[in-house]
Parts: sequence; C-alpha cells; structure tokens
Amino acid sequence: TKALPLLPTLQPTLFKALEGVLAQFNEENKDRGEDDNSANNVIMLLTSLAVIETVAQALPKFIASSLPRILPLLLSPNLSRASTSDKAVAVAAQNALEPIG
Repeated sequence: TKALPLLPTLQPTLFKALEGVLAQFNEENKDRGEDDNSANNVIMLLTSLAVIETVAQALPKFIASSLPRILPLLLSPNLSRASTSDKAVAVAAQNALEPIG
C-alpha cells in the first residue's frame, strides 16, 4: 500500500524507459552491431520487466488501467527480438506476462 502514491509517477516513467530500450534493440537489430550499450540495454530491459512483474503481482487491481500500454510493450516484436538474442530477457518477459494474464 505504500507504493500506491508512487504508481502515477512510476508507470509513465517505466513505460517510457521500456519503449526507449525496445527502440534501441530495434536499431541494433537493423545495424546487426554490438556495442557497449547492448549490455546496458539488456540490464535496463530486465529491470523494467522485473518492475512490471512485481507491480502486477503486488497490485493487480491497480495495474488494470495500464494494460492498454503494458500489453503492446510486452508483446512487441522488438521484445521478441531481444528475447531471441538473450534467454534472460525471454524468461523475464514471460514472468512479467504471467501475473497479467
């Protein structure tokens, strides 16, 4: 319950960060290049997915209003590409989807 006042600030920030990381995965896929940011992107992606999973498990009733924004992120082709290249991302994405549906 202590987290409830933070949700209106946390969710938009989290979604923007996740969208940004997924866009970078798309760019990396186009370039087929690896750089120093790849590891940072994976860490950020894993962290974002863990937060979504935790919020969905702890506050399922309050995440319902965010489903229209969460589901496209979790089902995006860019996340699928990232999951293909990193098993930890695939597991995190699956774990984030489980409490939602």
